[in-house]
Order: sequence, then structure tokens, then C-alpha cells
Amino acid sequence: MAESKRSESTHIYLLSFILPMVVLTTMFVGDWATSLGIIIPLTLYPLLDVFFSIRENPLPSRQHPAYLEWIPALHVIFQLVILATLFKLANTDGSVWTTWAAAISCGFCAGISGIVPAHELGHYVWGPRRWLANVMMQAVAYPHFTQEHNRNHHRYVAMNRDGASAPLGRGFWKHLVVTIPLQWLSIHREMSRKFPGIRNPVLLRTILSLLTATALFLYNTAVGSTWLIYSASAVFLLEYVNYIRHYGLHREEDEVVTELHSWDSEARWSRWMLLELSRHSAHHLKANVPFWQLQPTTGALRLPSGYFGCFWPCMIPPLWKWLIHPKLDLLERKLKEKPA
Repeated sequence: MAESKRSESTHIYLLSFILPMVVLTTMFVGDWATSLGIIIPLTLYPLLDVFFSIRENPLPSRQHPAYLEWIPALHVIFQLVILATLFKLANTDGSVWTTWAAAISCGFCAGISGIVPAHELGHYVWGPRRWLANVMMQAVAYPHFTQEHNRNHHRYVAMNRDGASAPLGRGFWKHLVVTIPLQWLSIHREMSRKFPGIRNPVLLRTILSLLTATALFLYNTAVGSTWLIYSASAVFLLEYVNYIRHYGLHREEDEVVTELHSWDSEARWSRWMLLELSRHSAHHLKANVPFWQLQPTTGALRLPSGYFGCFWPCMIPPLWKWLIHPKLDLLERKLKEKPA
């Protein structure tokens, strides 16, 4: 039965704090509970993507509470508290399985509830919100992300020169190995034009990450190892999202960005948990629009599920291609039939 159109409450975005609160609590509970930050996003959230399904063209809310603009900043602050608690746990318990489980849990939480809000904050040109975005990305040892995303990804999205956009046929695991160095080299070259040599902020922030890792290992091997696992887990989820957002979509050098250069999803659980990140084509059309004002675009390609629901198919490249390539083939046929 079709759902009646009605506006969604903007208070729904407060649900995005569920995972951070659970992950923080589990580090005080200990034992198997430290694995909940892995279990929840990889098993429960994909099911919730299916359960809450999609509401087509929900009416935009008429009222936007003032606190909405503070949600991303609060998320980042929450993540810093979680990281500090993780360090305390590693320092106290040492190298035991619960510490490693907590590190992955906290890293996944950072990928979902830290990097996504930092992405939102990173589109502010200056001020405390942009500073918080940089702090969050430094915390996950990926300090070049904000500049690379704003300066290169948005400019070159779906082009061959964009290291974050996955070309047709490339599986996720291959993309993961390729995209990380490509993005770093891309923004390093870009910033070298203005800041040559050691003055390059990308190089300086990378050196800071290396010094941080060294200091943590010298202080306590378990703490240093925990930070590396935490950071790797967060970046893994970030690059998974980058992969599915533009997979197989291509733009020529002289072609204007349109809604056809990003994959969208209206799966409600992903929308609510990820602050409308899955309305990605709208974000690329107007990057400075705050998350609660993003609306679905009519022409964008739709993912088969939400970002959580697509996770496991994406981990199996043949299955992913089986799901996605027919949609790309259909798009290609439509474009060929379209009058010039």
C-alpha cells in the first residue's frame, strides 16, 4: 500500500547518536559487549535499511530546529570522547581481544558518526566547524581528506582524474588499495602549487600523523596498535562509501556535473543515520546546502538499498556488479535513445 505523503520530523536525525552512545557504553561494560560497534552497523543496520524501506518523495519539513546545525559538531566532539576512552581502555587492559574489538567498534563508529559529520563541517570555509572537521580527520589519520574532497573530488567527480570515483568494472578491494594513495598524491600535488616543499599542509599533517603514531607506540604498544586499528577501520568505511557513491559513472572533461554522476538512496535508515549523505547527487549539485535541506533529485540512479544495506553485496565484487551493472546498462540505453 502506498504511503500518504507527509513531512518527516527533523528530530529523526537525533537517532544518529544511538551508535556512539552504545559504543561508548560498551567500553565500560567490557567483554563481548565491545564488539557491538561491529555487530550493529554490519548486521542490524542493514536489516533496518530494509525494514524502514523507502518513502518516495517525502514532503520537506516546514520547520527546522536551530539545533540541527550543531548535530555534526556534537558528533565530532562525541567521537573525540570515544577515542579518549578507547585509549584509556587500551592503556589499562593492554593487548587483549576485547581491546582490539573495541578498536574496530570505535573505528566503525568514527567512520559512520565522525567522518560523515566532519564531511558536513568541512564544507564550511573557515571557523570552528571547519577546525572540528580537520581535528576529526586528523584523529583517524586521514588529515588530507577535507582538502582533497573539496578541492579535487567535487571538481573532478566521475572523471578519470578523480581518485575517489571508482570506474566501471573495478571491484571494491582493488579500489581500496588504489584510491588511498591516489587521493593523497592528488591533493599533495594541488597544494604544492601554493605551498611547495615542507610548507605543504598535506605533508605537514601527514608528518603529524606519523609522529602521533610513533609517540603512542613509545608510550604503550597497545595504545599505538589500537589507534592504527581504529583509524584503519574508520577509513575503510569512508572508502566503502566513496566507492558506492560514484561507481561506474563517467563524466567527460568538458561535461557539467549533473545528478547522473552520483548514486542516490532514499532508504530511510541510512538517510537518518548518515545525515542525508545518501542524497549525494543533490550534495554535488549544491555542496554548501546543509544536510537537512537536501532533497531527492529526480534523475539520479538509485542504489539497490541504503548505504548499510549495500555493504555486504559490495564486499563481494561479482555480486555487486550483478546488482549494479544492469542499472548502468539501462542508463546507457536511455542516453543513446535521448535526442541530441
